Amino acid sequence: MKRLHSIAVLIAVLTVSVPAQTESATGNRTVLSSEELTISMSDDRTFEFDIKRQKDTDVVVTIEARIEIEKLSGTGRILKLSLNGQPLLAAKDRRTLRLLNKSVNFRYGGNFYQWTRGEGLWDVIYAPDYEVGQRVGLGGDQAYFYTFEVSDLVTAKDNILKIANVSKKHHLVLRDVHVEQVPRTEPEK
Repeated sequence: MKRLHSIAVLIAVLTVSVPAQTESATGNRTVLSSEELTISMSDDRTFEFDIKRQKDTDVVVTIEARIEIEKLSGTGRILKLSLNGQPLLAAKDRRTLRLLNKSVNFRYGGNFYQWTRGEGLWDVIYAPDYEVGQRVGLGGDQAYFYTFEVSDLVTAKDNILKIANVSKKHHLVLRDVHVEQVPRTEPEK
């Protein structure tokens, strides 16, 4: 019985922290998770990575996520994101967006909604797959993706991206989580 308990504890520890698995041939992209990964209710995952910064690049983190459910059912604010202990917000400051791939606001069914209201908490689509929301126009063509410019938050070693599911009722499903260096869009200050 003691051996079974030890094995269960080891499995739990191994599933909580996920090191970077692969890099692209150019070294500009580090894949943290490429297959579907389910985060249970009130649980989280951490992804550890190092990054060798290249000149004139920005570092971006991309996450693809949905809430597991049998049919499309709007959005829910269950995704909590942080990088190196700092919440991933929509903006770095009043003038600089951190969220790159979509507007913070979206329109659906004649109403306006926001993907976030701060604190690193983000709305995610309730959907059985990664296509149905886009087919009905929920959140636009980047509805399942969240891409953040994080150059100011990363260090060369021991970066920790924490993805938490704050729901007490639904599972959070991730499919594509990666860190990438892209050409800098504005000069460094």
